[in-house]
Amino acid sequence: MKLKAPQFKHILISPLNWGLGHASRLIPIINELLKEGHQCYIAGEQPSISVIQQAFPKLTYIILENLSIQLSNSNHQLLKLASQLPQFIQSIKRDKKIVKNLVNELDLDCIISDNRYGFRHDFIPSVLLTHQTNIMTGKLLNWSKPIVQFFLKQWINQFDACWIPDIDTQPTISGKLSSKILHPNTFRIGITSRLSIVQHEAKVSKELQNPDVLIILSGPEPQRSILEDLIVKRYINRQLRVVVLRAQPNKKKLIKNGSITFLPHCNSSSYLHLLNNSKQIVCRSGYSTLMDLAYVNRQAILIPTPGQYEQEYLAEHMRKNFHFVTVNQREIPSSPLLSFHADSNQRSFFQVPKNFHLPPLPLKK
Repeated sequence: MKLKAPQFKHILISPLNWGLGHASRLIPIINELLKEGHQCYIAGEQPSISVIQQAFPKLTYIILENLSIQLSNSNHQLLKLASQLPQFIQSIKRDKKIVKNLVNELDLDCIISDNRYGFRHDFIPSVLLTHQTNIMTGKLLNWSKPIVQFFLKQWINQFDACWIPDIDTQPTISGKLSSKILHPNTFRIGITSRLSIVQHEAKVSKELQNPDVLIILSGPEPQRSILEDLIVKRYINRQLRVVVLRAQPNKKKLIKNGSITFLPHCNSSSYLHLLNNSKQIVCRSGYSTLMDLAYVNRQAILIPTPGQYEQEYLAEHMRKNFHFVTVNQREIPSSPLLSFHADSNQRSFFQVPKNFHLPPLPLKK
């Protein structure tokens, strides 16, 4: 009997340029697609693309003009984000034009978009990767939630499938954020941590070995830098070995300031070493970071980005369900929770399934 030849596809993949997490969580998906023999093309802005490029240097990359969203430097993001709504609409229109041009140029068979609602095509099977099917609007905007959910459902259903990077068992990592099923072709695909493709920990330099405290910075500016300044002032005069992972993949230089080592970025195997061997971890409650912590069974002290309702919810969700510790950003200078104790962050009971599975790609229309 003659076996049917495998149907290899040309797949366009694009992460949202909102911090580095949207790019890093695509890495296991790209890895699986490559193992299946598909050809992957990556489109997006810097610095997100650098994260994927570090893992897969031989792929084809389409670098787009940066239209990243900026946060406010205050504790409230509503007005700042509202002022950028025209830019958000513009980015969706721009993405549609980019995809239209790339479809014929690359002979595409499928598109995978991480939270980019314009990165799809009417005649090419398109997948949306998102952990937010139930948007957190905060108390002030609670009246607007039905309107937001209406438009979100319209946007999601323009795709042919919705993949949720989360587990099936309760409690899930995303909690209420992914509790609504808005698309009939929805799959929970498990934990998509970039650590899942790592075979073993890297051998790291002396400055990075077994730190007392690992600080993981993430997210858009200026809040990334604000957290860095606050956290460095808290630890600068302490007799502790501190590593600050700065989320700046386009910078290369490691910097020392007393007992604090500033690392611009690191590959996945070095990141695995830091997560496994740091006595205490302090980070934002960004979703991709939480997936990384779940993968290595570690707890952390979470500092949600002020005014970012998703992170504020996730921090509280982790506290209630997985015994994480949370600190408000304005409390950093004085919070006793940031006082280091050698046994304050041991292996977590955060026992969740680590398996990740790639659903079938949507069929050609």
